[in-house]
Amino acid sequence: MEEIQKTRELLLGKLETLEEKRFILRAPELRALYGKIKDQPEDQRSAYGQAINKLKAELEELTSSDIRYQISNIKPIDVTAPFDVNAALPELLPTENGTIHPITAEIEKITDIFYRMGFEVSESREIDDEYHMFTSLNFPEGHPARDDYDTFMTEEGFVAPAHTSTMQNRIIKARKEKLEQGEPIAVLAIDRVFRNEDLDARHEHTFHQAEGIYVG
Repeated sequence: MEEIQKTRELLLGKLETLEEKRFILRAPELRALYGKIKDQPEDQRSAYGQAINKLKAELEELTSSDIRYQISNIKPIDVTAPFDVNAALPELLPTENGTIHPITAEIEKITDIFYRMGFEVSESREIDDEYHMFTSLNFPEGHPARDDYDTFMTEEGFVAPAHTSTMQNRIIKARKEKLEQGEPIAVLAIDRVFRNEDLDARHEHTFHQAEGIYVG
């Protein structure tokens, strides 16, 4: 608990210096606490996790209060007024008064759950090579997925990944020592993927995908 208190003091200090207050919720120090839940004695894990959640709730409240204050000071804009080229343009809303995109918000929720389960999070790639996209995953030569009409490919042979499995080979190699020592690895790979699938006669498919990799 002393470690959580020290982290709280550190994060509150950082919060004072951040322009984007909500970024404190992504602080590596906070994520590191969740990763240590599994290392606590079994009879103390629940209390340890609750203490971390209490700290996060406190940071969320401080962040939301700051955002509400900023929004309350925005000057209203009359959207019904006719445009007048001789009038001064209204001030643009500062970026800190925006909101998180719904997909980003869901990704943060998902990664937070996996963090608390002891997973690491590894961002995928939006452009990759054929080896990591196909060969390392045992896609045989001539597999339909290798055709450029089924997968987005550049003239140089690079690929816009159709799945986050393109990270599996890298993740396992980077943690080879843990496997050799008999320790499990747990990683969540999440990012955008690209598939050449017609939604209608004109549009193709781009979406986010998450894949949990557990080897133990």
